[in-house]
Amino acid sequence: MLKRWAIGIGISLMIGSLCGCLGFGHKKAAAVAPTTETEPDKILFERGVADIEKGRYDVGRLTLQTLINTYPDSEYLSKAKLQIADSFYKQGGTAGLVQAKAEYMDFRTFFPNDPDAAEAQMKAAMTNYRQMEKPDRDRTQARAAEEEFKFMLAQYPKSQYAPEAQQKLREVQEVLAEGNYEVGRQYFLRRSYRAAMDRFKETLQKYPDYSGQDKALWLLAQSYERSNNDRGAAETFAKIVQYFPDSDYFDKSKEGLANLNVPIPATDPKAVEVAKQEEANRARKGMMSHVWGMMKKNPDVTLARTTPSPMPPFPTETASKQPPPSPEPGVGGASAEIAVGQVSTSATSSKATTDPGPSAPAPSPSTNKDTSPPAASSPPSDESKTAVDENKKSSSSEDSKSTSKKKKKSPIKKILRF
Repeated sequence: MLKRWAIGIGISLMIGSLCGCLGFGHKKAAAVAPTTETEPDKILFERGVADIEKGRYDVGRLTLQTLINTYPDSEYLSKAKLQIADSFYKQGGTAGLVQAKAEYMDFRTFFPNDPDAAEAQMKAAMTNYRQMEKPDRDRTQARAAEEEFKFMLAQYPKSQYAPEAQQKLREVQEVLAEGNYEVGRQYFLRRSYRAAMDRFKETLQKYPDYSGQDKALWLLAQSYERSNNDRGAAETFAKIVQYFPDSDYFDKSKEGLANLNVPIPATDPKAVEVAKQEEANRARKGMMSHVWGMMKKNPDVTLARTTPSPMPPFPTETASKQPPPSPEPGVGGASAEIAVGQVSTSATSSKATTDPGPSAPAPSPSTNKDTSPPAASSPPSDESKTAVDENKKSSSSEDSKSTSKKKKKSPIKKILRF
């Protein structure tokens, strides 16, 4: 029995060694032990990217951060940094977008000349774009997105993302302009025409591609008319007729010019072509789109222009065009300052000094013929001393009289007088 048992063990060992020599289990051994030619930083990068694409953001970021800390000279360093920022961007939410923008800003700081720097800047602007609210709400994110898109176009004008950034900038400015216009309209309804005009002018100057330029011009013209400024109203009506042929206020502006007896200008042919192009590019919205837009937190930017506005930049008022300040009541030309040589005096004061009236006493001639001062060593005479003493007494007596008048009368004097 013992011999049979020993022979069986020996046969099993021989079979096991033979299977190992034939290569059974080779695949499992190769999966565990990588070859020496494999790049460890590349393996970490590919694992991190794969985890992020599958939605395992925390695991993917941890793997990529290990790559950054372990291999600071790796060629995948910048790509790993950008992938970490993209993971926060894909994760979304307020916290995720805030962290994503911080990561994109770090990428722009550490890798300003990297080929992916333009993409990082574009996505940094998009973090604010995705957090924009409606025009009647907080506009902090919209203003931040406007700054980031402007920076994008200034730094990377030839980037492949530049056309998209330009359109996104129009959409952001559409939200800002609509909010500014609504504020001006509220001033107009309250008959605060001066404040309304300031808002409408600011809207037209700061947001030249605003799709509602025609309605801002119309209310601006109405504000001019109600402020008795016919010239300003005529110039504003003329802009609507020239550059907005498809506007709802086109015919009304013509009537306004006719009522003011102003010639009606011709419509710009370029504006007609732009209006046709905008009509073709404008998306049609159904009833459900309107309802869903009211329920959404984000603003509706479907009305934003896709082409530049045909109207030239709205002019800004300079100090020379502004009317001079009106004089205060009671202040006229008689008190205006007149400059004579290097001395500036007022007309009233000069009249009082140079042309005395008949009641003014004539200047008395000087009694001292010798105007030279006396010598310092000569002592004063007795006559001069007595004259000085008499002057002091007279002045003191006059002062005492004036003070005695101011004092209340004593009750004894009142009784004697009674």
